Amino acid sequence: AVHVSWQFSIIEANREGDVQKMIDAYKSTEKPKETINLLTKKGGYGGFRYMTWGHAYGGEPNGQTMLHLAAREDNAQYPRRYEIAKTLFDLGTDMTIRDENDRTPRDVNKKLVDSVFPLSKWRTEHCLSWLQSRGKGLNYQEKWMLLFEMKGIRGPAVHHLADKDHFDKWISEQLSDLTKLGLPSEALDREMHVLLRIVKQLDEDNEIGRRFHKKSERRMKREKKRIADEKAAAEAKVAEEARLAAEEEERARIDAENAELLGGAPMVVRVLAAKDLIAADKGGTSDPYATVSLALVCYACNGSTCACCLLNRTRPCFSGRDSGSGDGPVEAQGWQRSAAHGDGEEDVGTGVEKMLIPLPTATPGRGTQGDGAGRRPVE
Repeated sequence: AVHVSWQFSIIEANREGDVQKMIDAYKSTEKPKETINLLTKKGGYGGFRYMTWGHAYGGEPNGQTMLHLAAREDNAQYPRRYEIAKTLFDLGTDMTIRDENDRTPRDVNKKLVDSVFPLSKWRTEHCLSWLQSRGKGLNYQEKWMLLFEMKGIRGPAVHHLADKDHFDKWISEQLSDLTKLGLPSEALDREMHVLLRIVKQLDEDNEIGRRFHKKSERRMKREKKRIADEKAAAEAKVAEEARLAAEEEERARIDAENAELLGGAPMVVRVLAAKDLIAADKGGTSDPYATVSLALVCYACNGSTCACCLLNRTRPCFSGRDSGSGDGPVEAQGWQRSAAHGDGEEDVGTGVEKMLIPLPTATPGRGTQGDGAGRRPVE
């Protein structure tokens, strides 16, 4: 048997957009939580690489996690990017890992990563990672990072800093600490301006990610419903086919029993005439018709009427359509309604050309005549 490595399975799962395949591949390893942060090396992931990876898409940087790879532009053509990124985050990908180009997964694709890992979930290390990537315009970037770390700044606090009034108040509360950290007072205005700008940009980016998250979740919900509906329809089809097969089998059984009872000769019933038929409409101009039924008594049920006895049914079926007069295996061909005659007598002799009525074994004297065993029906 051919053994497929978990590394290759993960690459294929990313390419196919197969979430469950990716989960199974990572869980098949000895240490899934460590494996999730496996990094690319020499342009490949676990020794394997995509044909599309190349210099046209920014080269072949090393040190990338699978989340880096899933978010890359040269993998954007593969399906279910949101689902794959969400799965990789849920499996425990370290969002602060940087490749050889000093990029985190968020630096590769802000909208996608923010949609699965919003600002509201950021811990201090994620805020520091963001500040390291986006705070390069700060002349005293390291001082601000030390302040964020010292204060334990998290995502929700950074979100509040996007409001200028809140930002100004927060800065005034940090002045003594900034002085201790060595930030010159004459540089504070410019530093505040740059920091506020990148904080606002982060908040705007996160809003874009939030909208993309909602859109993707709606799409996932629709897809799950479609799959569930298709599954339910398939199961209903199988159940209906089984029901029809069971009915057909039961009809065949009844036909075989009746054929044995009748000795292979069906009883033919012909309607010759009928009088005083009730009109089906108020004007009395509707075509009259007669319903043929046969009162049968089941010998097996000792003359009683029971719903379980399939032989005690009298519902004709004309050309495959129920007549509505009962419920049973009686069948007729060529049913037609005939016009009324002016003499008040309706000839319905052509209404039923031929009707085959399967009969049960019956008790003598109850609608049939027999040979003592009740086996010969009367025409």
